[in-house]
Amino acid sequence: MPFTSLLLTGLVPNGKIEENHVGVFLANSEADETYLLFSADNSDYFHNTFLKKTQTNVPQPSCCDAVSFSYSCANQRRRPNITICLIELKGGSHDATEKAVDQIQKTYEGIKKGIDEYDIAHLNITWKALIISRSSIRSKDTNPVLSELKRIFGKDNVVHTHVSQGKINLTKFMKTNNIEYL
Repeated sequence: MPFTSLLLTGLVPNGKIEENHVGVFLANSEADETYLLFSADNSDYFHNTFLKKTQTNVPQPSCCDAVSFSYSCANQRRRPNITICLIELKGGSHDATEKAVDQIQKTYEGIKKGIDEYDIAHLNITWKALIISRSSIRSKDTNPVLSELKRIFGKDNVVHTHVSQGKINLTKFMKTNNIEYL
């Protein structure tokens, strides 16, 4: 039931999310792949289910802007490959990277707890994090800030990129960790 509600309340039908002139989009996928993009930041259901908001007077923890799921199974005899990518779009402040890392960590913890509760932890899940900042907002060296995410997700599965405007091909990033701009 939680996934059904998530589909009904958070699914992004056009496969594009944009904030402050930067964003991501899902490109066409192969026949054996499925990609879904969900708005997390603006979804009460996402907050209530995965971040466990229990009282209306308690501030909700911040979560990332979007979550993308991919499912591929090239060989029916093998377990499917599932990728969950947490996406944060930043536009305005110099401490944006630290806030983005915090939002991604809180989202990861909430989803991971949900996965553990539904006894599907045995699935082959790859976690990724993508932070996109406006190029005009370059902050200090972000490597120390990103180190915790790299420890959780794996160093090759965390990307922080700067763009002036436009969208990043999320499908390509989820498959290969490469960044391709629209």
